[in-house]
Amino acid sequence: MNKKSLCGRLYPQKLRTNHLFKIMRITFLLAFISVFSLNAKDVHSQNARVTLSQTNSPLEVIINEIETQTDYLFIVNSSIDTNKRVSIKVKNAPVHNVLNQLLKGTNISYSTEGSYIILSQNKSQTDKDEPMQEVKEVIITGKIIDALGEPLIGVNVVLKGSTAGTISDIDGNYSLKVPEGKGEIQFSYIGYRNVVLPIGNKTVINVTMEEDSKVLGEVVVTALGIEKKAESLTYATQKVGGDELTRAKDANFINALQGKTAGLVITPNSTGAGGSSKLLLRGNASVLGENSPLIVMDGVPMASPASTQITDALLSGGNTTDGGDILSNINPDDIENITVLKGANAAALYGSAAANGVLMITTKKGKEGKASISVSSSTLFETPLVTPKFQNIFGADVESYNDTSLNPNQVIAKRRLGNYSWGSRIGRLSGTTLAEIPYARNSAVDNVSSFLETGTNFNNSISASFGSEKVNNYISYGNTTSKGMIPNNKFNRHNLTFRQGMKLFKDRVEINLSVSYVYQESKNRPGSGIYGNPLYDLYLLPRNADISYFKDNSEVYGQLYYIQGIYDENNKIVYPKASTSGPIQQWPWINEENRNSPYWYMNRLQKNSIRERIYGTLGLKVNILEGLSAQARFRADRIRDTNETKTYQGTKAKTLYNSIYEYSRNNVDMMYADFLISYNKRVNNLDLSANFGGSTEKEDLNDVGWNYWMRDSTSIPNVFDPSNIITNKKDGTSLPVTKSKDQNWTNSIYGTFSLGYKEMIYLDASFRTDWSRVYTQFEMFDAPSHYTYYSVGGNAILNRLFKLESDVLNHSKLRISYSEVGNSIPNYVYGAVKQNISSGTIEASQYRTFRNPKPETVRSTEAGIDLRLFRNMIDFDFTFYNSKMLNQWLPKPAATGGTLPLNSGLIRNRGIETTLAYNFTTPDNKFTWRTAFNYSFNQNKILETYGDNKNEMIEQDPVYNGGLKLRYEVGKPYGELYGKTFQYGADGKIKTDSQGIPMLTKDYNCYLGNANSPHHLGWSNTFTYKNFSLFFLIDGKIGGNVISYTEALLDAYGVSERSGEARLTGITYQQRSAVGGVEVMLPVPGIVMPDGEITSVQGYYQRIGLGQPALSEYTYSATNFRLREASVGYTFRNLFGSGNHLNVSFVARNLFFLLKKSPVDPDVSVSTANSYGGIEAFSLPTTRSFGLNLKATF
Repeated sequence: MNKKSLCGRLYPQKLRTNHLFKIMRITFLLAFISVFSLNAKDVHSQNARVTLSQTNSPLEVIINEIETQTDYLFIVNSSIDTNKRVSIKVKNAPVHNVLNQLLKGTNISYSTEGSYIILSQNKSQTDKDEPMQEVKEVIITGKIIDALGEPLIGVNVVLKGSTAGTISDIDGNYSLKVPEGKGEIQFSYIGYRNVVLPIGNKTVINVTMEEDSKVLGEVVVTALGIEKKAESLTYATQKVGGDELTRAKDANFINALQGKTAGLVITPNSTGAGGSSKLLLRGNASVLGENSPLIVMDGVPMASPASTQITDALLSGGNTTDGGDILSNINPDDIENITVLKGANAAALYGSAAANGVLMITTKKGKEGKASISVSSSTLFETPLVTPKFQNIFGADVESYNDTSLNPNQVIAKRRLGNYSWGSRIGRLSGTTLAEIPYARNSAVDNVSSFLETGTNFNNSISASFGSEKVNNYISYGNTTSKGMIPNNKFNRHNLTFRQGMKLFKDRVEINLSVSYVYQESKNRPGSGIYGNPLYDLYLLPRNADISYFKDNSEVYGQLYYIQGIYDENNKIVYPKASTSGPIQQWPWINEENRNSPYWYMNRLQKNSIRERIYGTLGLKVNILEGLSAQARFRADRIRDTNETKTYQGTKAKTLYNSIYEYSRNNVDMMYADFLISYNKRVNNLDLSANFGGSTEKEDLNDVGWNYWMRDSTSIPNVFDPSNIITNKKDGTSLPVTKSKDQNWTNSIYGTFSLGYKEMIYLDASFRTDWSRVYTQFEMFDAPSHYTYYSVGGNAILNRLFKLESDVLNHSKLRISYSEVGNSIPNYVYGAVKQNISSGTIEASQYRTFRNPKPETVRSTEAGIDLRLFRNMIDFDFTFYNSKMLNQWLPKPAATGGTLPLNSGLIRNRGIETTLAYNFTTPDNKFTWRTAFNYSFNQNKILETYGDNKNEMIEQDPVYNGGLKLRYEVGKPYGELYGKTFQYGADGKIKTDSQGIPMLTKDYNCYLGNANSPHHLGWSNTFTYKNFSLFFLIDGKIGGNVISYTEALLDAYGVSERSGEARLTGITYQQRSAVGGVEVMLPVPGIVMPDGEITSVQGYYQRIGLGQPALSEYTYSATNFRLREASVGYTFRNLFGSGNHLNVSFVARNLFFLLKKSPVDPDVSVSTANSYGGIEAFSLPTTRSFGLNLKATF
């Protein structure tokens, strides 16, 4: 292996060594113990005894029970009917006696090989009496592996049409004597598709078997980690394998699920590598509460503190940083699979945290057998998928301005290109002007390509798995290193994971331990909007100005001055010198509002964030009696977030040139513990399952930070150190440092009960009661301190119930369920009681007078059908759901002032989800094709708003002073957008001012559209031929709208392609102008307005694009389809020895649009907050990524 690559990519260079060494010491101590455990011999199998009491039970049930009570594993020939009903009652009897009694009178025999018991069919008497014919025989040998190259143990290998057969050994090898040149060999294995191959003249036949993902006995992990048969579920789930997350890796792995799961809508924030993603299952339901699903890892909920999120889509006010989410902390190579519990029906056991569904992540663990090492390396290059279309005809004219950047006390007259591209045609500047203005050009410049760089994403991971029957271990290290398209934007993450499982005391006790450490660092993560966003100034730059000039000329070094002026003896404001020198921004348009050099932003507005996270789980399970078990789990999660922003003096922020130091440290400590008692028993034709448990969860949040503007001589500019700002040097007083402490906790009890009859009908019920801190703060008003939720469901396996099973209909299940689940309001929404560390006081909530609060409650009904057709070649699932969330938490202005909180409002979501898949494999298993289609439709409707006046409208401002309103109105869907449009007179004509420029409405009553798309689709195809593979995914959505502030300002500044083309139509408008003090009418380029009248092009676009724009003109359809993902790969099998392979694949994401109706990417989100979908404001372009993926096993 290339050691240079290892040092540069696989090993962390900036890990905090004290934490890392502690983890490594623990990890290798446990690994050391485990290695010695591999040699432990268990002689129990030789003298194994069992106790059984079964009446008229399937043979398969008794086999499973023997496997549970002993170390034996059964290998059963496919010709044996394991559904055959038998009875047996023994106590502490040897296994061989039990088998003799069990198989007496049948034509089934058994043999033992180590810890394996092999059941096979005896030859019939006719076969025995038949005279032997002399036939020349040959021995066929080979190796049987799965799709990943792992050997398959115990595969049935049979000469088709005969009783000659064998099984594969522990290394997947087999040997079978067959007639020379005749017949076919059939390979069969539970959970895999049968393979039939002709013998011909071959003596070696190697086989790769493909998993049958829809085996009816498939076990799935449900809420709380409870395992159930897939056929017994009464609600909709969807399982996605870990390979779907690592085919084309993303810094936030959840983005790799886009288009692959019906009903799950994923919208990444436009904030670059490691940014958050908005997740939505079955639509928005809560106005102020959570709409995102709960994240669960290995059955335990993950700490999910509210990360900082953008709170103003234009970033002209409010928070400007995306703090990332918990999913961006996870190494995708550690994930075995993800199960999506789509609605409250499936997730009811998690209570108020799971009203919006659950994403259940199952991580990898060690496997029994020889040690294996896996290495994965991915290199992706990123370029913009969509950028604005600019005009290349007109530029800015030259104008004079006063430059005070070097010394605010001294004005220097200079010339520059104007702020807008409404000037003459490009190419008319003289040589003298070009020399005087070095960034001016006589040709249009592609500034976007000049500024944006090719992004890179390196994702490397190495893992080791080793273990015995009693101990298994998994250890991994992963590193993600990304460089964004924005210069100086970087993201780096290190993941270290150790997991161990042990079985003790004859497998009666199981212990599971996992520990993970994350170190993540982000530098200059971009945001959307205006302030702090280099794309704002880049896009609006005059078309005849060259941005590349400023790469090395955006600043000079010189004397700094305080920006807080003082009066001198002449009563004139002067600005005193600071005691230091530093960088001074050189940007000709800095006097314009919010204008800064893009390169200054990337070098002198330094935003850095660091996350250190360590979390671990310890689980203990005791198998008390047959079918009775108890388990307990404990999880601790420690998060340390540090965010620091250094704004250098000279950065234009609204109207001030401040040196600003912002710092915050957010500490989160989460403790979770639960217990679960489980009982599973089969009694005659009934399958009984019951679970009862409880949990406690506590989350402590401690924050400290400051935000200080260095305006005057009390602080030294650009010295970003607490010693420079904490103490006010003028009077010795201390400046305020914000400190706060908050706490959340929830205590719960829960239970489930399931009943199955003859594996044909299943009934299921669950309940959960939560005691939450968010409610106990209101107990003084006799509000309940706890709330109970429940779910019920049932299904019928129709093909068994009505004996319809055939080669056409293999499986058909009808299911229905109902649930009531709460949606607890987060503490921060209503300012729950917290402690101010600075003052030592307890701060009561402003809503302490909230009487009888209730959790938001989701009442959900769900029904569906699952079909498997034509020998499982076709899979079809269909689900209908109807969900209502009532008791919305809504603030309402009180008549006496202040805010009155109410439990009111009702929002309904109903829709369908469907998946359809076709699986085709040639008889020789050389070619496979799987095509899968998923579709979801959600209809959202607000049925009630405020209490007594249930039709009263709720209004929010997602954009500060941006002319956009988000309204919640009865009878309309969630996410209705309103804004300004043209003023119309009684004659239907647009009203104009004295210059003939259109006038806009003063109110915001023009309906623009809805931010949410009701239809989502995905279509994937996977082809394999021998060692080659091809995959592609097309996904999209239909309906919904996106509003682009970018397009509005591009028009207003005259840089858009649209504004350039409008000046070339030949239409003129006689505009009133003053020439030499005389008012005259001058012809200017004109444009036809929507009412057919003509006005000035420049006046028109500046009126509808500047300030609070006419958003009616910048609202677009969000309908789009794209080639989301594609890969072409080849597997070099057995390259590093038997079963050890190398896979090389070329991968790509977001290659191109097949259909797009908007000038921007409509899958845009500036924040994961509820109100920010469908808004685009100078967002970072969606990346088109392509590169190489390598996976190797040793």
